[in-house]
Amino acid sequence: MKTLDYYKEQAARPGKFEGQSPLTVFIWETSLEGCLEPLADQETDSFWAERIHLTGSEMETFGAEVSDWVIIQDSQGFVFSIPFEQFDSWKS
Repeated sequence: MKTLDYYKEQAARPGKFEGQSPLTVFIWETSLEGCLEPLADQETDSFWAERIHLTGSEMETFGAEVSDWVIIQDSQGFVFSIPFEQFDSWKS
């Protein structure tokens, strides 16, 4: 894992992560390794989404209060993350 400062810097730049937390950048980069659980894809939905389970160390590093998260890329290419428990209400 890269440093927290790296993820903060990426989140502060304009673009796909604009306005997001460093955790979102971390989950996105982890998703590129192909090891997350797919929840939606842009071929059948208007967004792409995958689920990740954070380790205790990752939760501590990013100050996350829950371990299950969803990374979402919308149809315009913007990326954000939400706790998994909010995913069903978000997509409806």
